Amino acid sequence: MMIFKNKKYKDSFTLIELLMIAGIFILLSALFLANYDTMQWQANLDAQTQKIVSVLKQAQAMSLTGQKFGDIKPIGYGVWFKYEGGVDYYILFADSPIGTPNLFEANDPIIQTFSLPQSITLNANEINLVFPVLGEKIYKDGSLLDNAFTLKLTHLKSTNSKEIKINPYGRIEISSQ
Repeated sequence: MMIFKNKKYKDSFTLIELLMIAGIFILLSALFLANYDTMQWQANLDAQTQKIVSVLKQAQAMSLTGQKFGDIKPIGYGVWFKYEGGVDYYILFADSPIGTPNLFEANDPIIQTFSLPQSITLNANEINLVFPVLGEKIYKDGSLLDNAFTLKLTHLKSTNSKEIKINPYGRIEISSQ
């Protein structure tokens, strides 16, 4: 009979069991919240890297199709990366036949301008990449690209980085560091 007398207490949790469950829940929540910022920073870095690759591939596709831009038949399409005033930005442009070929200049029509968040930086102050219409090798800063070129994006708060590798023939790859 003693067994039935204590049965009402066996159907519930003790205070120690409840405190253990609450402690485990708090510990798991703390671990998740500690990594939440890192996950956001990584997602932001991934998104910006994909956006740059997309713009590079857009310039490449426009040059391969020989697309006209307004009244101008460009000799190529390119992306100009620039660091100025504390902000990294890049411009998709049509390389006009007027002026210096394979470089971004004031007379080159701007298709679109993009800026990176201040928490993400590029590894260079100024870079010109031009995909010529004739489909030959890529130009970097006015000269033919002989070896693969790497753009490195770094997130300042997490120090995570991504690399965009571009070979002379236009293959674009992303790698993590």
